[in-house]
Amino acid sequence: MTLCLFAAVLIPFLLRKKSKPNIILIVIDALRSDHLSCYGYHRNTTPYIDSLAENGLIFKNCVSQSPWTLPSMASIFTSQYPSQIGVGAVADKKGMHNLYQKTPSAFHKEAVTLAEVFDNNEYYTVSIAPNYFVSEKFGLSQGFGKTFYRRHKNAKQVIDLAIRELNKNHEKKIFMYLHFMDVHVPTHPPLPYSHLYPTLDDEPHNKKHYEWGYKTGKSIGTQEFKEYKSHKIALYDGALNFIDIQIQRLMKFLQNSPLQGKNIVVISSDHGEEFWDHSSFEKKHYQDPRGYYGIDHGHTMFRELLDVPLVIYGKEVPKQSVSQQVRNLDIMPSLIGLAKIRKNGSRMEGINIIEKVKTNKIKDLLAVSEDIAYGYEKKSIQDSGYKYISGKVDLFFHKKKDPLEKKNIIEKKPELALKYKKALHGFFDTLQLQERKSVKKDKELIKELRSLGYIK
Repeated sequence: MTLCLFAAVLIPFLLRKKSKPNIILIVIDALRSDHLSCYGYHRNTTPYIDSLAENGLIFKNCVSQSPWTLPSMASIFTSQYPSQIGVGAVADKKGMHNLYQKTPSAFHKEAVTLAEVFDNNEYYTVSIAPNYFVSEKFGLSQGFGKTFYRRHKNAKQVIDLAIRELNKNHEKKIFMYLHFMDVHVPTHPPLPYSHLYPTLDDEPHNKKHYEWGYKTGKSIGTQEFKEYKSHKIALYDGALNFIDIQIQRLMKFLQNSPLQGKNIVVISSDHGEEFWDHSSFEKKHYQDPRGYYGIDHGHTMFRELLDVPLVIYGKEVPKQSVSQQVRNLDIMPSLIGLAKIRKNGSRMEGINIIEKVKTNKIKDLLAVSEDIAYGYEKKSIQDSGYKYISGKVDLFFHKKKDPLEKKNIIEKKPELALKYKKALHGFFDTLQLQERKSVKKDKELIKELRSLGYIK
């Protein structure tokens, strides 16, 4: 009788332990949501991701907590704001945030990372991330049992490594983080993806199109500029389609392996990318130590840098398209909830948005973003109706009437704008902020920041 009772308790426990899903978190660096076809883009850039979204969960309005990689990824990995964990760009004596003169800061190790939570719950944790900001240098490899970091690995090489690791460890519970750099500058996808989309001049791409041109806001609007921009966007979209194909390859492997039916795949981005969306405004009102206006990322709080995709597919994931606003810092508590595991240590600022969808209790979440890499500090706060950006020039936008954020209505609605401004500053008063401390500046750091385009 005692033996039967023991078995009755042990067997369900073992089954529950074995049934926990594998989690694969995919971050596509510098991907703005409005370039995916499932987010309404005019080109069919992501047919496979679209199919995952159609048969899984897509959040149509997801906001990043920072417009550049280091603080954004730290927020995803801890479900806390960059200022809570002391990560970001360190201000110089003049109060500028300038990666030319100062180095970024690593986050405080007391923060519990997503990888640590899975590691503490007997998951095999592996990171394949060819981005220096998510390396050991800045603390973002904390919790991973195995890490792969090589500069300029393309999506095919990342997936090759991922398949190898999944094959070798298919009997384990796995948390895997994949980071794709293909749409990030320098952008030069392989054939045939580099030639998928037309350009205005029908000329072949060359090296100047891989990097940034028309950086200073001059000659914007000329025919030459329009032709150059068409090359940049064609390469960006081609690189995105290349990533889409590689994700499809990963999923086909999973479907034909012992891991079939055990996986949850999450696709998101750390931040977006600007293609001269606000170049005229920036040249007139913003201060960038590089002298760049309208390109790249890390310098503003506009939608093109903060609006990111979020698609979740797999075991026990509801099939739904969600219009309510969510945040990147909601990813961590949602994945912990799906895996039915526990987290100890520092609290999470995000919530389990998947559980809210399942119980039909999902609501628009207030989204706060902070920490820029270039120029003076800017912060933003937004709900489903309005967005307020605080800086030397304060901006207020009606999101539904002005989705591209072109019309500053701060003078038309001063009382409402003031309400949002107070909410933004009051929000940071509620947080326990950590001091930012620069990492050691060495030749490796300078080389890597240069390769990513953060310094000349």
